[in-house]
Amino acid sequence: KMTKRTIDVMKLLSSEKFQHPNIVQLYGIYHSVSSLFFRLEYAGGENLFKRLLYRDREDARKRPLSKMGTYAVISQAVEAVTHMHLGPSICHRDIKPENIIVLETSHSLVLKLADFDLALMQDRRAMCRNACGTFPFVAPEVVLEEYYNGFATDIWALGVVLFEVHCGVRSSE
Repeated sequence: KMTKRTIDVMKLLSSEKFQHPNIVQLYGIYHSVSSLFFRLEYAGGENLFKRLLYRDREDARKRPLSKMGTYAVISQAVEAVTHMHLGPSICHRDIKPENIIVLETSHSLVLKLADFDLALMQDRRAMCRNACGTFPFVAPEVVLEEYYNGFATDIWALGVVLFEVHCGVRSSE
């Protein structure tokens, strides 16, 4: 049931109507006797978590994130989540640096939101019931309340990610 939901969400986000440049695209699904294989768009060689670790290093591998790089991360992450919420009405429910893929060149930084295992299509008036996500990115109501708004909890998680990016504070290690 969860795998079907993931496939449905990824197919919707990859449809011509709802694809977005900051969301990983699904190109195909294949299966063997024991496994499912997802053919996805190549989004880059590292996730935001790893990129932020290199920003904070104190040795020769240190890679500072420029002001323009920080702006690119923040604006593209907000655009991806806004599109998911206002377009196909999808809640990601596990936004964190590990689920944001980064492709960085000498003159640009492009990010793509990935990993839709916990995502679901959500009616704007409906509430979520299953607690999910990754600490410390989980909104308090996911843990403390029986029901929560999936869109609002995505915004909370995005805020924690953007706090890490902008202020150089690490919430997860």
